[in-house]
Amino acid sequence: MKFREYEAKQIFRDAGIPVPNSELIEAAADAASALSRVAEKVVLKAQVDVGGRGKAGGILPATAETVDATAAELFGKQIKGLPVEKVLVEEALEITHEYYISITIDRAKKRPVILFSEEGGVEIETLAKERPEALRRVSVDPSFTVLPDFIVRNVIGTAPKEIGAIVKKLFAVFIAKDAILVEINPLVATPKGIIAADGKVILDDNALARQGIAENRDLTEREKEAEKNGFSYVELDGEIGVIGNGAG
Repeated sequence: MKFREYEAKQIFRDAGIPVPNSELIEAAADAASALSRVAEKVVLKAQVDVGGRGKAGGILPATAETVDATAAELFGKQIKGLPVEKVLVEEALEITHEYYISITIDRAKKRPVILFSEEGGVEIETLAKERPEALRRVSVDPSFTVLPDFIVRNVIGTAPKEIGAIVKKLFAVFIAKDAILVEINPLVATPKGIIAADGKVILDDNALARQGIAENRDLTEREKEAEKNGFSYVELDGEIGVIGNGAG
């Protein structure tokens, strides 16, 4: 199950990972008051479960003079077919450098793997394909619940030491939340320090009960019905779905 950006950042905040000041709103009329509590210059970020929001017009800058019109524009949009129902009003950052960091599961090696690049803010799949040397991969022994310092050093290389502390905290989130992916893209350097400018957390669906989550909100109504009746169902486009059971 995917957490939205504002939820992922709250998880990061609770773990001690620096994130920008922000406030969630559910109506354009609340944008100006939120801005007054957040910062003089902000970005409005549509909270929809799709990638590429920036290119799709889902992230817009605003000031006190423009925030009402910008919020109205954003709430009136659909981002890749999804309506904008929640917007994160977040302080605009003075960015001097962008990094990429994620932790996921290496299915082939059956262990966590940390991915790090000093070129964040890009489509990581494109970077991995076109310039694989720019993406560092470090496997982690699955018995580790705390990330050892020697692995942290292997991950960050010559990057600022502040990032090492964030890597350790991100790994703690990965373990504690039964995640299959935690990602910060970009992790940015600013005059205030290193900050997680964006965030993604995806939980293992099999661990939702242990995490105290009653229902997987990512499932469609048909998928929920299938789960309730004890069989696997994957909904495709139109009126087509796949029921797969057994080992054959």
